[in-house]
Amino acid sequence: MFRWSAGLPNARANRISVVLLGLIALGGCEPRKPASPPAELVSPALDKISADKRALIAAAFQAANNNPADAAANGRLGMLLLAYDQPAAAASAFQRATLTQPENFPWLYYLGQAHAAAGHTTEALDAFRKAMAMRPSFVPLQMKVTELLHPEQPVAPLPDPLPDSLRDPALRDPWMQAVHDLRPDRKPPPPPDERPAHFEKGRDFMAKKQFPKAIAELKQTLEPEDKETPGYLFALSRACALSGDLVGAVKYGSDAKTAALKYGQTDLVTAIEGHLKRLGDGSQP
Repeated sequence: MFRWSAGLPNARANRISVVLLGLIALGGCEPRKPASPPAELVSPALDKISADKRALIAAAFQAANNNPADAAANGRLGMLLLAYDQPAAAASAFQRATLTQPENFPWLYYLGQAHAAAGHTTEALDAFRKAMAMRPSFVPLQMKVTELLHPEQPVAPLPDPLPDSLRDPALRDPWMQAVHDLRPDRKPPPPPDERPAHFEKGRDFMAKKQFPKAIAELKQTLEPEDKETPGYLFALSRACALSGDLVGAVKYGSDAKTAALKYGQTDLVTAIEGHLKRLGDGSQP
């Protein structure tokens, strides 16, 4: 016997119970055994989807299309397509997922929803029958079946939001799942650029002839690399030279020249070449 939720009105419960008893009796209660997934998915009409979502949905379609036995990939695609009003394409994705995981209630339930939205009443009822064998007391499913079998009889809407007693923890709302899946990961804000502060400290220590401290500060300016890096490397090379570290001076001077060439800073290249020539001559920088 089925256990109906306490919150379901008696008249509606009686009507639904008769419908569902007949539905399950006609179709049997056991889900079908898994079969080979279909080779082809129904392509979504991407022109009906906003441009900023097309690439993401196309990527999900490609992932599912390349992995017909991956229930998660096909189910996720189905959720996205169902949320974006592509029920026929969604049904093909959920069909793959249910054939791979025939005991998975959400895939069956959403397969029925997709078929119903696409106007495929027979296929929707078949999916709902198998889902009913797993969750006979799930009220939203009971109401979906009743709506399909008796469209002329209005069914009172479920409360919104649905109380916890009528929820199935395995189900996720397709729209909310789609919003979650399609929301681009937010990149963390870049850290504040502290290189100018280190550069000014380095220059201050150089003026005070505190070269080890100047070198330590200037080394903090080298990452991340950008168009300011050649100038920072040049300053570090000069600090090394003034401290007596000619090896370091040549190294950072050469790096500064390479970086300046990379960013097309021709005037700075000329200055660095003069600096390196003086180092080679043994004269002070």
